[in-house]
Amino acid sequence: MENHKTNNNLWSKEFIFLLAINTINSIAFGTINPIFPGFIVSFGATLTVAGLVTGLFAYAALAGRPLASILGDRGNKKKMLILFMLGHGLFSVLYAFAPSVSWVIAFRIFRALSFSVSGTISISLGADFVPRERMGEGIGFLGVGQILGMALGPNVAITLLDAFDYSYPPVFVISGITIMVAGLLVIFLKCKPREPMTNQGKKKFTFQEMIAVKLLPLTIFTSIFAIGVGLVNSFIVLMSVEREIPHFGLFFIVNAVVILLARPLAGRITDQKGTAFVVLPSFIFAALALLLVGFSSATWHLLIGAVFMAFGSGIAFPGLQTECIGRLGVAQRTVAVSTYLVGMDIGMGAAPILGGAISDATSFTVAFVWAAVVTVVGFISYFWYVSFLKK
Repeated sequence: MENHKTNNNLWSKEFIFLLAINTINSIAFGTINPIFPGFIVSFGATLTVAGLVTGLFAYAALAGRPLASILGDRGNKKKMLILFMLGHGLFSVLYAFAPSVSWVIAFRIFRALSFSVSGTISISLGADFVPRERMGEGIGFLGVGQILGMALGPNVAITLLDAFDYSYPPVFVISGITIMVAGLLVIFLKCKPREPMTNQGKKKFTFQEMIAVKLLPLTIFTSIFAIGVGLVNSFIVLMSVEREIPHFGLFFIVNAVVILLARPLAGRITDQKGTAFVVLPSFIFAALALLLVGFSSATWHLLIGAVFMAFGSGIAFPGLQTECIGRLGVAQRTVAVSTYLVGMDIGMGAAPILGGAISDATSFTVAFVWAAVVTVVGFISYFWYVSFLKK
C-alpha cells in the first residue's frame, strides 16, 4: 500500500506539506480564471467566443482524466505530479506570449491536460497519507487549497492587474511561475516509490483503468453540483455589474469562510453516518443558493446565497469524492478520483456554454432558475439511487 498510514493520525508532516503545495497551486490557478474572459475579449473577440474558449478548458481537462488514471495507478505518482505541474505552469506562462486567440486555444488545451493529470494525481497521492477511518475528513481538508484559491485568486488577480495597468501578460507569468515552483516543491515530499511492474505483471490498458463504470452515477451527481458552481463563477460578475450590485466579490470570501468552517464537521459526519446523510440536504441548499443569486438585487442576497452554496456544493463535493474513493480499492485510487473529477469537468464546462446561451436568449435569472431545477432533479434522482442501493 503506497504511503498508507497504519495509525489514525491525519496531520502527518507529509499530508501538511502536500496541503501547502496544493494551496499555493490553487491560489495561482484561481488568479487566472476570473480574468481569462477579459483577456480573450482584449483580442477583439466577442463575449460568446470568450465563453466558448473558457468552457473549452473543462472539456480538454476531461480528456486528460483517463491518462491520469493510468499514470497514477501504474506509475510513480510523485514523478508524474512534478512533471505535469511544471507543464501546467509552463502553458500558463505561454498565455502571455500568445499572438492570437488561436494560439491561446492551443495553449489552453495543453494547460488543461496538464492541470487535469496533476490535479487528479495530487488528490490520489494526498489520499495515500490519510487513514482509512478518517478519509472523509482528510478529503475535506485536501480541498482547502481550492477554497482559498477561489477566495483569494480573484483578489490577487485584480491587485496584479492594477499594479500592471491592466496588462494581462505579467499576471500569467507570475501565476505560471508560482505553479512551477509549487511543482518543484513536490521533490521534497517524502513518498514511498511504487515498485516497478515486471514484464510478466504488466497488463494491457483496459477501460476500467481509465473510468470506473460503477462510479458513473456519482459522476452524474457531481456534475449537477458543478453546473451550479460553474454558473455562479462564470456569470456572477457580469450579472452583478448589470444590476449594479456593489461588493459582489464578498460572495467568494463568505463562501470560502463558511466552507472552511463546515467541511471538517461534514467530513466527520460522512465518516460516521455515510455520504447520503451529507449529500441529500446539500442538494436543497445548492438549489436555494442558485435561486437567491439568480433573483438577487442587493449584496446581502448574494451573501446569503454564498452561505447556502457553501452548505450545498461546498459540502457535497468532498462527500461524493470520499464515496468514490471508498468504493474502489487502494490500487484503483487514482481512477476513483479521475472518475469523480469527470463529473466536475462536465458540469463546469456545460455551465458557461448553456448558461450563456440561456442568458442571451432570456436573462440571467432564467439561467439560474434552470440550474436550480436541474439541482432539484438531482436531489430526487440521488434519493432514488440511495434507496435502490439499500435494497
